[in-house]
Amino acid sequence: MQSIRKIRPDPLAFLAEREEVGLQVPRADAAVGFWSKDYHGLSRHPAVVNAVVEAISIRGVGSGAARAEASGTPDFEELERRLAAFREVEAVLTFQTGFMTNLGVLTSIAGKADSVIYDQGSHPSVADGVRLSGAQGVTYAHRDLDALESALRQVRGKAAAAGRRRIVVATDAVFGMEGDIAPLGEIAGLAERFEAVLVVDDAHGFGVLGRGGRGAVDHFGLHGRVDVEVGTLSKAIGAMGGFAGGRTYLKQRLVSARPSLSSTALPSAIAVAAIAALRVLENEPERVERLWSNAGFLRIRLRALGFDTGASETPIVPIRAGDAQTTSRLWAGLRAAGVDTQRIINSRVSPRLRLIVTSEHTMEDLDYCVQAMRDVGARIGLI
Repeated sequence: MQSIRKIRPDPLAFLAEREEVGLQVPRADAAVGFWSKDYHGLSRHPAVVNAVVEAISIRGVGSGAARAEASGTPDFEELERRLAAFREVEAVLTFQTGFMTNLGVLTSIAGKADSVIYDQGSHPSVADGVRLSGAQGVTYAHRDLDALESALRQVRGKAAAAGRRRIVVATDAVFGMEGDIAPLGEIAGLAERFEAVLVVDDAHGFGVLGRGGRGAVDHFGLHGRVDVEVGTLSKAIGAMGGFAGGRTYLKQRLVSARPSLSSTALPSAIAVAAIAALRVLENEPERVERLWSNAGFLRIRLRALGFDTGASETPIVPIRAGDAQTTSRLWAGLRAAGVDTQRIINSRVSPRLRLIVTSEHTMEDLDYCVQAMRDVGARIGLI
């Protein structure tokens, strides 16, 4: 029988010609890994693991229905109450992922008659949410307050003539590729001045910034001045899912957002895991202190060796090695030495390694990483 590929050209052949990122599976035998966004190792915490095992034995593995229909809803309602109290907002609604949260939020609060202005360094889910909403999307240069003000002024000036009703400003709190922090105080001031809705994606800030990891809004003292706070349960909480927090009426609106209404809900065991992890974070605030101590130590040591860590000021530490080939050589050399990092080679940012520090890293881990970076960096002529 003749092959289908011999009968007609492969209509998906163009995919092979596109930029290849490649899967980077962590090595099981690596001495130390700097790739996980599980900032406090809570996915492996005994209290979290035991809570999940018990929940699965009682409720099963899957949820079987959408968020509004699933029998595990009471567990998520309890999680949402706890998250709202921890974040100091009126209400929280959980979603299947942080990506879906941004899609749900932006398609719920913006439409064809509206405009969304967002930092060009924001997570791709923001741009996708803007496109799906049908709103006019306007980007501004990364962390550039003058560019944001100019965009706000232009959009506000054209709003009446174009019939646009609402302006939304969206930004990440901590930028995942650079490890820097948005100037949220100034952004909030501009949003208020131009009567814009402010959406902050705190995926990398929740569990990292603020008192005991309460997040970027707490870090900047902006409670009540951020209209929508987006977060994830898949990073510092060590589970899975996302959430949006704000006023009670926001939650009531988001319940009918398509990602929530038209997709199967997370398993009840995920809510139980997140509750257990949140309890650990609340009872052990020293984890956040240790995280920042570890991140500062590693960043200072790497900069002293001559590595370019960009504008990093958080546990996300990029290593800008120049071109893709040098980046790959550094990554491979570290991998051979037993240090796992993330190699990022795509069109969004310049080639780099991304090291992510956790509160679980020991001083021996950090020293080992620094030694490997020094040896490999010198061998390939990077430092």
